[in-house]
Amino acid sequence: MVTGRSPCRHARRFAGPGWTAGCILLLAALAGCVMSDQETAGTGPDPVEAVSTAGSYLVGQTAYRHGDIDAASINYDRALKADPGNLSLAHRLFMVRLEQGRIGDAVGLARLISATPARAAGLPLVVVTLGLDHAANGDWKQAIARFDTLAGNQVSLILKHLLTGWALAGSGDWTGADTRLSDVALETRAEGLSLLHRGYARVLAGDPEEGRRLLARAMDLDPRPSLRLRLAMAVVLATTHSDDAARAALALTGNDGVHAGTLHALLERAREDKPVAGQVTTAIHGMAEALFDVASALQSLERSRSNERAEGTAGAQQRHERSRSADRLHGQVLALAQLSRFLNPQFVPASLLVAQILTARDNHEAAAEVYTAVPVTSPYHDMSRLSAARALFNADRADEAIGLLERMGAERPEDPAPWAQIGDLHRRQRQWDSAAAAYTEALDRVAVPSRPDWRLFYYRGVVLERSDRWPEAEESFLRALDLSPDQAFVLNYLGYSWTELGIRLDEAERMIRRANELEPENGYIIDSLGWILLQTGRVEQAVPLLEHAVRLLPADPTINDHLGDAYWRAGRRDEAVYQWNRADGLDPEPDQREEIRAKIRNGLPDET
Repeated sequence: MVTGRSPCRHARRFAGPGWTAGCILLLAALAGCVMSDQETAGTGPDPVEAVSTAGSYLVGQTAYRHGDIDAASINYDRALKADPGNLSLAHRLFMVRLEQGRIGDAVGLARLISATPARAAGLPLVVVTLGLDHAANGDWKQAIARFDTLAGNQVSLILKHLLTGWALAGSGDWTGADTRLSDVALETRAEGLSLLHRGYARVLAGDPEEGRRLLARAMDLDPRPSLRLRLAMAVVLATTHSDDAARAALALTGNDGVHAGTLHALLERAREDKPVAGQVTTAIHGMAEALFDVASALQSLERSRSNERAEGTAGAQQRHERSRSADRLHGQVLALAQLSRFLNPQFVPASLLVAQILTARDNHEAAAEVYTAVPVTSPYHDMSRLSAARALFNADRADEAIGLLERMGAERPEDPAPWAQIGDLHRRQRQWDSAAAAYTEALDRVAVPSRPDWRLFYYRGVVLERSDRWPEAEESFLRALDLSPDQAFVLNYLGYSWTELGIRLDEAERMIRRANELEPENGYIIDSLGWILLQTGRVEQAVPLLEHAVRLLPADPTINDHLGDAYWRAGRRDEAVYQWNRADGLDPEPDQREEIRAKIRNGLPDET
């Protein structure tokens, strides 16, 4: 058993599925841009004209910041009834209604706000909502006029051209529609998005060959075409009876967790000219896809910012401002996704995006409901059930989550994914033996392990190590490196484990140094490098590395403990005791706490 806190602390969550079609190019266009609705909502005087208004407003604001949009809705509604002329309150309630998916209520509030044209002009989601209401009622002329008033940043410009293009398509002006959809690329650099929607529109206009050509160009621009884009291409090819090409389109980038039988049934329906997932059958559906694309890109932008926040350092005020910015962006993503669902309730990707935002807000019960509502005929059904299991687990319904995954495993005996996730959930519960058994079940379902399967071997190694089964753990780590030699976290975990065991130290140091080359600002890896230098007597080299690791991860008890050891060996006894006391106050694991307190009392034994 590796002594002290296990090196499982060096693990990191892995990236999820690839972004939607055109998202990479769209992100470049959106960098630095957020829709202005929620920023504008906070301007002007606060609604404190009356005590009851102020009280309801403040309760609603607090509820919103804690992710409880239902409570926010109730209290903003109360405040607006007490002060019906307050457009700032009306806009806050409008945004919350969108996020709840109460689109009819949101339309009424949008009309109220738009009665003051100067106010509505700076609120793009108000303009979008009113335009969509016209479109849903078949009033394409009014929809076009409304969308054409969108102005401001790149997000508003992209929505303006996409939604106007689809409104023109709805009116039968296919030439005008193609021009406006082309403007997306000309004016915003979002070429992949433009090609995607032009392709959809050409197929809907009765020109599947041109639609296929445009979709193929969109796929060529995307290094990892999303399942949604590949489904769209496959459906077009299937309708023209190009079966082999349709299957080839779906096979790009490998397994998405979609059962082969589901895809076979989907292509059969397409050949029979029946509506299927991945097919835009009306202009309204095209608008739903456009709203989803922008929402998805904004969500990916927030994810990238979140990763930057996690890796950087910031003061309390900066963290607060960044959190507020993330809340605003999540609100806009959720609003757009709910509008997309309203226009096309069968459009599953929009529902999945809603569930992702609910998860980000820790509303796991609601997320689970959305995931479990995905129909069994959808290509997204199996991945939705995996996500539903995670949501149930996060909602403290672990038995239901694992039961769902076990049923999936029985239904799909060849699929490793349910068992891999069972392993993940047991690992989070610190049920090491159960997790190891589940990962083994998953690997038994992998006929020939390939590079992506390094994760399964790595996580099995982690839980085996925690189960005091080191020889098996070591074998799993080495197998992970056989499949993917430059995985920094595997190199670090194995190198750190060998250091703790006092074996293969030269090889351990080479592995940790390689991990550090791959992840030069990862505090855990820097700690491992400092630790092996300390363990091999290079104190002067170890101290600055461990100090840097503590600066990067000041709340980690193990790293603070390591720095205390380094200070002691460097003769800096008072600093060592201070550092150990700090580590003791950071909630170390019980066995580690005893070791730390013994060092506070007695210091380190003399080296022999």
